[in-house]
Amino acid sequence: MNWSERAKTYNNLPAQKQKVLVAEMLKLGKVKPGHKVLDVGTGTGIMANALAPLCKSVIAVDTNIGMAYENKWEGNKTFIWNDITRLSFPENYFHRIFGRKVFHQVGDIGRAFSECFRVLKHGGRIVVAQPVPADAGIEHEYKRIFKLKDDRNVYLENDYFRFMMEAGFKNIYSEPYIFKSMSVYEWLNGSAIPIRQQLQILKLHENASDEYKKAYNMRLEEGDCFIDVKFVIMTGEK
Repeated sequence: MNWSERAKTYNNLPAQKQKVLVAEMLKLGKVKPGHKVLDVGTGTGIMANALAPLCKSVIAVDTNIGMAYENKWEGNKTFIWNDITRLSFPENYFHRIFGRKVFHQVGDIGRAFSECFRVLKHGGRIVVAQPVPADAGIEHEYKRIFKLKDDRNVYLENDYFRFMMEAGFKNIYSEPYIFKSMSVYEWLNGSAIPIRQQLQILKLHENASDEYKKAYNMRLEEGDCFIDVKFVIMTGEK
């Protein structure tokens, strides 16, 4: 996946426009005006932009500068090139950490959560939002689709709970978020992948098992495919 190339259309993706998902994360984060906040895997800075008016400062990190160029880093927002598995901050530094749609792209996810735990203040909170298979029974079909798209790591809600617990987080809480009637065509069109792969992925949806279609409340209309996408929003405390 060429993330610098993808940056040009990234904000047009359906999930990037999900303001309700961001609002739910902010509600669970309980950010206060004096807080220092870390936004990991910031991408084009959507989460950082939402956090900035609510806190003292936001430091946003990512390993892709091309994505970050799509945002304006000014005021109390700062972008730093940084790997989430090797954060360059001291222990107990941030009041809050947010991670929106990032952990499935991390190679060593256990280390990533451990690093987040290390730099979080005692009593601080992490808020994570991740896309997950709609049902554990269709995980193999989900993996097949994403192997064609960006070969991401696929985890279930229980996996994220385990990663957070092993990192040291306590009082872990999760809730589902359903993005209803997402256009698969629009999603693929903004994903910066070759047309051939887009057609293959669309065909996999059309020919999916009945279990998959039911789990995603799938419907086909005028050459497009619409599905209900599941996210899990999780919080944990140090």
